[in-house]
Amino acid sequence: MFAIVDIETTGGRPQDGGITEIAIILHDGKQIIETYETLINPRQNIPSFITGLTGIDNEMVKQAPLFEEIADDLNRLLNNRIFVAHNVNFDHSFLKQNFEELGYPFSPKKLCTVKWARKVIPGLKSYSLGRLCSELEISIENRHRAMGDAMATAKLVEMLYDQDETGHWQQMSKANNGIYLPPLIDQEKIQALPEATGIYFFHDEKGKIIYVGKAKSIRSRVRSHFTGKDGQKKQDLRRKIANISYEITGSELIASLHEAAQIKKFFPEFNKAQKFPDPKFGIYKWVDQQGFERLSLSKVVKNMKPVASFTSLTEMRSIIGKASLELQLCPRLCGMEVKEGLCAMHQGNCPKICLENEHTVEHNQRLNEFIASKFYTAENEVFIDKGKTENEVSFVLFLNGIYAGFGYIESDNFQLELALLQLHLIPQKEDTEIKRILKFYRQIWPDKKRFVLS
Repeated sequence: MFAIVDIETTGGRPQDGGITEIAIILHDGKQIIETYETLINPRQNIPSFITGLTGIDNEMVKQAPLFEEIADDLNRLLNNRIFVAHNVNFDHSFLKQNFEELGYPFSPKKLCTVKWARKVIPGLKSYSLGRLCSELEISIENRHRAMGDAMATAKLVEMLYDQDETGHWQQMSKANNGIYLPPLIDQEKIQALPEATGIYFFHDEKGKIIYVGKAKSIRSRVRSHFTGKDGQKKQDLRRKIANISYEITGSELIASLHEAAQIKKFFPEFNKAQKFPDPKFGIYKWVDQQGFERLSLSKVVKNMKPVASFTSLTEMRSIIGKASLELQLCPRLCGMEVKEGLCAMHQGNCPKICLENEHTVEHNQRLNEFIASKFYTAENEVFIDKGKTENEVSFVLFLNGIYAGFGYIESDNFQLELALLQLHLIPQKEDTEIKRILKFYRQIWPDKKRFVLS
């Protein structure tokens, strides 16, 4: 049994909108079994533009029942039915919000007539209710009122049910499971996405890219767009997604770089500013009275340029702590907190600057070599990472300290030769955002996966 539903609301989000009218038609696919309709008092003002669209004003709902007063009736009509609506997630999300606030469990099987129509009647320019009814010669009375739109949807259901020879509706009407797919995207499309690192693109019906993202797992990340609570922007994006494409990179670093480049190329309407946050912590270098060059780790200081900056204090301390151990740099002079007495980290390997066993020149030289190697480079350098397949290596190449691009080479043929890397290079441009990304990764990239090229 289908429960064909249409609601009118005060706005686009269940979190801050209310239901003003609902219509439910119980249908067996061939004929109407029962109908129900009522205005609902949404306990909030109805915006004038909504009144202009639906004809429902504040005076009309003033004496209408509250949702909790009709919840039992609605539950009886919807329980154990397949919940059917045009753009089903919109109607479902409002009812789910209201039911669950009253303690009613609400996870019916759902069937979207937009997706169903695309399966049974492919190739139409638009699958909006108005366009579909016009194309199929279905009359709509009282457009943008709950029962008027529900009746039109019921006629559409009868037509689709009659023509659905392969039973698409049975495969499509599955339990919700917290996933609210876009009306123009099928579950099969999501399942076909790889669990691989790369970037993905959301396209509208005309093929235009409206969002670019990156992910460790493309399929899981894409699914996350269709779960959880809906903001208005998330709903708007979901309604527009008609296709999904992707590019596997294998490397998270390359995915970050490629995502930034594609956002700059296409300017998708739903992409916010880039995801790398402004750094909050910095490493500052200064000289003490004995001539030792020292480091201080602190929050970013306005109008002072740090040696390096970080979004995480823990990450910054980890890098400096590791360097002080490996390069025998005095942790005190590197800004690390050390208890009184000899530093337990170094035991017998410490140059014991605190005991005046090392001159300033030797310490300062090692400190500056560390800074240059970790945070700056004017050399030809390559970062090595995972490829798109197990038999491949990816690389990011810097020429004279400037980002030149990335590429892929089969593992068996890989060599640290500049000519070979340039042969497989996919050239890229360096801009402000790319610099920010590279600055972040340069600070955390393992030494065993970075090499200077002669």
